Amino acid sequence: MLQSKSQFLGYHSDPVEEPEHPGSRQLLAYWQEKRQENGPLRRSDLNPAEIAAALPGVFVAEEADDTFRFRLVGSDIEARMRRVVTGKTLQEIYGDDVGGRTAAMYADIIANGKPLCLQGNFIGDNLEHVRIESLMLPLIFDNGRPGIVGTVFDLN
Repeated sequence: MLQSKSQFLGYHSDPVEEPEHPGSRQLLAYWQEKRQENGPLRRSDLNPAEIAAALPGVFVAEEADDTFRFRLVGSDIEARMRRVVTGKTLQEIYGDDVGGRTAAMYADIIANGKPLCLQGNFIGDNLEHVRIESLMLPLIFDNGRPGIVGTVFDLN
């Protein structure tokens, strides 16, 4: 019998000091320039045209109850993950365990107000060979809800 695709993806990653991918570096510089003094970037100040080169690897997630929902997911991210994740919560993508840990990580980034850059690999759907970099930055939506703007890029 053939194995079916795994229902959920996961990842294994470790923090790094600086992003390696040019798209992540572009978003970080943009965030540092546009964010509120000692605060997050406001969603209304995020102009996609100003980061056009990075957009295929950019995501925006908004806090939703005890998790986060993806409001924007770049085309390269969804192609790499082999599924549509725009509009889905972390738990719908990664399952309760990994989704819950990722939501806690996003909440820590928001509470600390500091960027986090990770490098590692996806786990599942035969994506283990894909070396990824993910940059996550605090964001605030116009309705006051916190969120994350970030990148996921292939480093292979």
